[in-house]
Amino acid sequence: MVRFFMVLFLSVCAASPLNAANEADSGAVPASFVAPLMQWVSARMSIPVTNLPIVYVSRERLIEKIGDPQRQAAQQAAIARALYVPGEVVMDDEFWDAGDARTVSFLVHELVHHAQLVGGRPYACNNAKEWEAYKLQNMWLAEHGLPSAVDERWIAHMSNCGVDYVYAR
Repeated sequence: MVRFFMVLFLSVCAASPLNAANEADSGAVPASFVAPLMQWVSARMSIPVTNLPIVYVSRERLIEKIGDPQRQAAQQAAIARALYVPGEVVMDDEFWDAGDARTVSFLVHELVHHAQLVGGRPYACNNAKEWEAYKLQNMWLAEHGLPSAVDERWIAHMSNCGVDYVYAR
């Protein structure tokens, strides 16, 4: 069976205030772009989020966090394009396109993980958090007239607490 690995790091990083200027951070997506997406996520999850994660667009940073996505693709049949580390989202710059709603949906997915952390809701396991993240990613895509990123079977598979999908170094 092919295993897909989701990235979860439990390191603690400082989050920026909701109205702070992430533009000052090298390779960061402007807070003015991230804030409306975070507000959309917050409203649907009923979790008030007062701090934005810093969103970096950097393949180098992604590789630093998880290793080479292309090498992992060969080993795991999945390419990491984005990840959430508490207080930080990293998007692969070879994938990121702020003008493409489908690509932005990956950021929405990671912002769900930020809201989950901020909200402090209990989850049966780390994989269970993926159910909400994929559901909201698909909802965001539907609101933009696009097909779902993944189907219900994928969501059920990825949110299964009985399988270890977490990759950590």
